[in-house]
Amino acid sequence: MRRLADVEEIRQVKARYFRYLDSKQWSKLAALFTAHPTIDVGARYSSGKELAEKTAALLGDAPTAPQK
Repeated sequence: MRRLADVEEIRQVKARYFRYLDSKQWSKLAALFTAHPTIDVGARYSSGKELAEKTAALLGDAPTAPQK
């Protein structure tokens, strides 16, 4: 039962990650990460804030939309 709850929690965090990315809510995106993460998405980041700032700069005013 605990495993099922853990999987659901991960699913919810992933959904929030993409919702914040698509809606450009950078501070909320940054807050999803722990204090000292190692984030590797082709480039390495050492904080959620750094990831959010670099992503915001990369996307700029480009439109974003959820993918299904």
